[in-house]
Amino acid sequence: MEFNINIGQAGLFVGFCVLLVISVYLIITLSNINKLMVKLNRIIGMNTENINMTCALLPLIATNVNGAAIGIKDGFATVGSAVGTLDESRVETVAAVTAGAENILKLISVAGTLVQSVIHSFTHRKRR
Repeated sequence: MEFNINIGQAGLFVGFCVLLVISVYLIITLSNINKLMVKLNRIIGMNTENINMTCALLPLIATNVNGAAIGIKDGFATVGSAVGTLDESRVETVAAVTAGAENILKLISVAGTLVQSVIHSFTHRKRR
């Protein structure tokens, strides 16, 4: 018994084997994808009511999120203006305290001059 295999037949055999391996791999992959799709359909079927309710509420949710974003933006603007007002108030308070301290120092200076004048007048009267 003789076996004669030429290169063309060997090439066809190798090509057939590769095609067979690829076909088995594709069948296994498609089977896994089919199982996954069955599970997804079952999950969607069990949650159809919740999905429909969520889809119906999406416009309201979007409106609420938009309102919250606007509220936060306005809150930041209010905080910014409050900080500006506090800064202005602090500057005005420092200026008022400084002016008050200068007035007190002037008053003390005038009182000191008055006391010196009174003392000076009494000391001059005693000498006469």
